[in-house]
Amino acid sequence: MSEATVHDAAAAVDLIAVALAGGLPPADALAAVALVSPAQVADDLRLVEAAMRWGVEPSLAWNEVEPVWAPVAVALTLAGELGLPPRELLRDAASALRRAEATRAEHAVNRLSVLLVLPLGLLFLPAFALLAVVPVVISLARSTLSGMG
Repeated sequence: MSEATVHDAAAAVDLIAVALAGGLPPADALAAVALVSPAQVADDLRLVEAAMRWGVEPSLAWNEVEPVWAPVAVALTLAGELGLPPRELLRDAASALRRAEATRAEHAVNRLSVLLVLPLGLLFLPAFALLAVVPVVISLARSTLSGMG
């Protein structure tokens, strides 16, 4: 999933938590959030919702969508099996999604800085030679040649 979609998924998880806290059944909460979510997130939520309405076990239904939804699947499965309110578990899942995306972005930035060293070096070295070394050499050559003649 792209960065924007991961943030959209995290926002959708927060909305699912609110819908479930408001008393909606899980399938209805997914359907309601899918209505206001961006396309890729909505497609995943509708797929899980349809599977749940057809009686597929929730943990299996979440296996059919992007891996980014794994923390949500775990949270809802734990909530269902242990009888816990899912709101805090889902908020933790949304936080986990945001942290994972921030870590991924940080690694990408670090990798980019390493990849840029060679091209920048290849550009700055000739520029340094032309702007600093060549004028000094020319100046020395002139003074040496004028001193000889």
